[in-house]
Amino acid sequence: MEEAAALFKCTVRAGNRRLSRLNIRAIVEHIMQVLRNDFSKDVFASEYTKLLVKDVLSVRKYCSEMPVELWNELIILYGGIMAHPTVQFDQISVVKVIQLVCHHMAIQSTSLSTGSLFDDFVSTVRHARSEKVATVLGYVLAALNTFCQSVAIIARTKLCHLGETVFSDMLSIWKTSQLHVKDQVIQYFHFQLELHHPLGVVNESEGAQAANWCHWKAFANFFQIL
Repeated sequence: MEEAAALFKCTVRAGNRRLSRLNIRAIVEHIMQVLRNDFSKDVFASEYTKLLVKDVLSVRKYCSEMPVELWNELIILYGGIMAHPTVQFDQISVVKVIQLVCHHMAIQSTSLSTGSLFDDFVSTVRHARSEKVATVLGYVLAALNTFCQSVAIIARTKLCHLGETVFSDMLSIWKTSQLHVKDQVIQYFHFQLELHHPLGVVNESEGAQAANWCHWKAFANFFQIL
């Protein structure tokens, strides 16, 4: 089995050297099939995820040829992995996959399947409060910001709810983190302000929106400082 995996990686990298002539559907479907199998996932999870980041999702030709349903299958699979991290996966590579998928789907104006991702990000942010490695935390928040920006037009209400749900967690991260992580948190808070109060409007009649106004108004003092 290890020989087969090594052959697969060599094939992908050889294909890239020949101007990316491989079938993107076959590549991604194989990776997802391996990661959905409990036995093969334990062995190849980390290496296949790194391969996906470095040699597949970083290749423009592959991304332009990726079918919509495959993007959505990939985001659902890795959203679940991100929300429930295990030792088999390199967490930085996992969140890089999420970030790259959101980025490419936004560029292509492709409809992102967002359903479970909101819950996945709530779980991930809450888990991130105890994350000690600043690099991992930075990538998690960068992925969250990319996701929010990619679905803002179609999911404003859900994003408002997400922001109100994880506000305390994000504030805790901001208080205890290094500068580059704080920057990601500030970017997220600014984005939430724009969602709730576009162009600075205050009232709902003017276009302001919140999932729960009581919760949102409780954060007002912090946002005035911000």
